[in-house]
Amino acid sequence: MLAKKNHPTLINLKIRGFTIVELLVVIVVIGVLASLTVVAFNGVQQRAIVGVLRSDLRNAGTSLEAAKIQNPGEEYPANADQLRASAGVSFQYTGTGLAYCLSATSTNVAIPAYFISSDTRSVQQGLCPGHTPPGGPLPGPFTGIATSTSHTCGVASGQAYCWGSASSGKLGNGVTTGTFATPQPVDTSVMSGTVTAIAASNFHTCAVDNAVAYCWGFGMNGRIGNGLATGGSTPIAVTTSVMSGPVTTITVSWGHTCAVASGQAHCWGSGTNRQLGNGGTSDQLSPVAVSTSVMTGTVTAIAAGNTHSCAVAAGVAYCWGSNGNGVLGIAPLTGNQSTPVAVNSSVMTGTVTAVTASSHSCAIAGGLTYCWGTGTSGQIGEGVLLNRSSPVAANTSTMAGTVSNIGSADISQHTCAIIQGRAYCWGRGDNGQIGNGLSVSQTTPALVTNP
Repeated sequence: MLAKKNHPTLINLKIRGFTIVELLVVIVVIGVLASLTVVAFNGVQQRAIVGVLRSDLRNAGTSLEAAKIQNPGEEYPANADQLRASAGVSFQYTGTGLAYCLSATSTNVAIPAYFISSDTRSVQQGLCPGHTPPGGPLPGPFTGIATSTSHTCGVASGQAYCWGSASSGKLGNGVTTGTFATPQPVDTSVMSGTVTAIAASNFHTCAVDNAVAYCWGFGMNGRIGNGLATGGSTPIAVTTSVMSGPVTTITVSWGHTCAVASGQAHCWGSGTNRQLGNGGTSDQLSPVAVSTSVMTGTVTAIAAGNTHSCAVAAGVAYCWGSNGNGVLGIAPLTGNQSTPVAVNSSVMTGTVTAVTASSHSCAIAGGLTYCWGTGTSGQIGEGVLLNRSSPVAANTSTMAGTVSNIGSADISQHTCAIIQGRAYCWGRGDNGQIGNGLSVSQTTPALVTNP
């Protein structure tokens, strides 16, 4: 009898001892499982539709070959009127009598296009020459571009497009697997204005739409900025509780993101290397203000590097975070910095107008290029393979004119600049990334040649 009475008492005690932390853990687990279920469902759905595209193309190829045999002149049909596509599948056909090419795209789900031709005789991923990607041709010329090692994004007529690897959902088209060889429109269901800026890293992408920041892709460390450590395959609005006012600029690296809103710098995501500039080392799931104790004035440019960040305020360059290989440019000071420190400007003439950050840092001052940090691939541009802990002027022997733009990707080992409409690159070049027709590194700026 005692055992029977005590049994429910023990159960009640356990229920009353269920803590808030345990409840939160349960909620998080449920959320993760739900996300995994959605991703798995999307993957199954995408594979099923790909199967339909491929099947339709195989059937169409068989029909076209049969039509050719039946044709007295043994020519392929001039049009695809006799071909039938499944619901949700769109055909594009080019026939010249002796040859044909047929593309198939999905009208419902953002997945790669496939094609079959008289040359291949088998289904291949991609589009026939002259055929338009899903969503149609781009509505206008590109006005912005951003790259990572596995995908590229651009802005055309105020719309964001991405292409390349869809891993982690970084293309923003609702897909998390596969690759896209042509520009895919980024989902705009939560974006209602005009995209004015875009930035890309290996794991996530961000854009500014109607002066509001949006991010998508891998969300670990809070790099998406929505208050969670999870991401998504379509744009998510960045939390604005601290970052008030219109966003004008955004930049991303592999683990953190920074933006400028109302002239103030904000960062979020991984803070392990002090790259958020708020004085701490903790990850931040939503934007935090970068310290202004030293960096006074309106911030006009910002760049997120591998494990550091840089910005321009009132014409002066500042950097913070890990100082490996002197990437902060603050010599004779050394060590990591959790808040902005002015870059040594002893050799820079004029005000700083732009800054970039990766494994090294660069800036434009007085129309000239200066770089510092890791230089073992020649990315500093001074003609030697050395690291530099303070700015060094890039060799200008091959360049004539004023530098108007400069860039380097988040983990790149090369640098590029634009001077009077001409592009110059230097640094690592084993994959042809210098663009001068060679696949070797360059320690000084080399002119990017015409195709």
